[in-house]
Amino acid sequence: MRSTIRQAVADVQRRLFGDATTQQKIATVATVMILAQLAFRAWAAYGGWFYGDDLKFLAQASTTPLSVDYLFTRHQQQLMPGGLLISWFVGQGPAFSWPIAASTIVAMQALANLACLFMLTKLFGWRAGILIPLGLYLFSPLTLGAYMWWAAALNQLPLQIAFFTLIATHVTYVRTRRWVWALASVAILILALLFYIKAVVMLPLVVLLTLAYLVEGRPRSRVVEALRRFWLIWVGYLAVAIGYVLAYMSTGSSPVGTDGRAAYLETTDRQIRQTLGSTLTGGPWRWLDQGRQDVLAHPPEFAVTLAWVVLTAVVVGTAWRRVGAWRGWAIFAIYLVPTVYLTASGRTVLFGPDVGLYVRYMSDVSVVACLVLALVTMPLLGSSEKLRSLNPSLSMQPAVTVAAIAFVVGSTYSSFTYVDYWHRDSPAERYVAAATNDL
Repeated sequence: MRSTIRQAVADVQRRLFGDATTQQKIATVATVMILAQLAFRAWAAYGGWFYGDDLKFLAQASTTPLSVDYLFTRHQQQLMPGGLLISWFVGQGPAFSWPIAASTIVAMQALANLACLFMLTKLFGWRAGILIPLGLYLFSPLTLGAYMWWAAALNQLPLQIAFFTLIATHVTYVRTRRWVWALASVAILILALLFYIKAVVMLPLVVLLTLAYLVEGRPRSRVVEALRRFWLIWVGYLAVAIGYVLAYMSTGSSPVGTDGRAAYLETTDRQIRQTLGSTLTGGPWRWLDQGRQDVLAHPPEFAVTLAWVVLTAVVVGTAWRRVGAWRGWAIFAIYLVPTVYLTASGRTVLFGPDVGLYVRYMSDVSVVACLVLALVTMPLLGSSEKLRSLNPSLSMQPAVTVAAIAFVVGSTYSSFTYVDYWHRDSPAERYVAAATNDL
C-alpha cells in the first residue's frame, strides 16, 4: 500500500515538474503557496474598510504638514514614524480611499512572504523541509488580526519583514564575518524600530539563536566565543538599542506601566493555552463577535485540549528524533515571556484578561514559530554542530502529511470566518458616507 502511494506521488511529480532540479521544484511550490496566500489576503483586505485609529491617522495626515515633529508624535504610547509616514502619503490621496490603504497592506504582506522565503533558504537551503514552516507562516490565522486592521498592520507587517530579513543577514554575518552583513543587520533593526517598539525583542532572539546554533561548546565557552568572534555586530545592536531607548524616553513615559492590576495568570491562560495553542494547529475554528475590532478567539475547550496533545507530540517527537531540538523549543518559550508580559501589563488594566484572546497581540509569534519549526526539523547550513536523527529508519512522512493537510483545512476555515466579520457592513463607512452626502 505504501509503495503504491509513493509510486503515485512520484508519477504526479514527474508530470508536474518533468526534469526540473530540486531547487526549481521547491521554488515552484513555494511560489504557488505564496501566490495562493496573497490572493486570499488581497480579497480579505480589499473587502474591509477603515476602523478606529485608521480614521485618526487619516485626519492627522490630511491636516498636518509632513515634519519630524509629526512623524515622532506618539500614538497611544507607540513611537512609529514609519507607520505615520505611510499613513501621511495615503492621506494625501482621495479622502477615505480604502483601496489605497488596502494596497499598502497587501504590498507589505508580499514583502513579508518573500522575506520569509529568503530567511528559510539562507539558513537551510532549497530543501523540501522549508515548505512546512513557510506554510505555517503563510496560512496561520494568527497574523490576520494585525492584517485586517490597517493601524495594526502598519506596526506588525514591517516587524515581520524585518524579523525574517534580520535573521537571514545576522546568520550570514556569522558565517562570513563580512562587515557589510553586520551593517545590513543594524540598518534593518533601525528600520524595524521606526515602525514598532516591540522590535527590541528581536535582540535577545538573535543572541539566543547565536548561542544555541551558531557556536559550540559548553554554555560559558559559547558566550565567550560569540563575544570574541562577533563583537562588531553586538556593538552595533547595543548602540541602536541605547539610542532608541534614549530617544523613546525623551518623547514620553514607558508604554508598559501598570497600576498593579494586570492579570498575568488569566491573560497567560487565554493567550497561550487557548489562542496560541489553537491557532498553531489550524484553529481557533470559532470566533466570539464583540464588534468588528473585537473579534476574539473562542475555540471549543475539547479542541484546545486536542490541540495541545498534538503540540506536545510535535515537541516530544522532534526532541526525540533530533539532538538539540530542545534548544529551538527553549527559544520559542523564552520569546513568549515578553509577549505575555507586554500584553498583560499594557492592556489588561483597560480590557481585562480577555485581551489574551485577541490574535493581533500574537501576530509576531507566528514568525518566531516559523523559525523555530525549521530549527527543530532541519540542520542549519554551515552549522558547526550538525543535528543527527536518533532513529533515521522511522518515517514520519505520513504523519507530517496528515498534519499539514489538517492544518491547512482548519486554518482556511478559521481565516474565512474571521475575515467575514470584517467584510460585514461597516458603521464607520456608513457614517462617513452619510456625512459626505450631507456636506
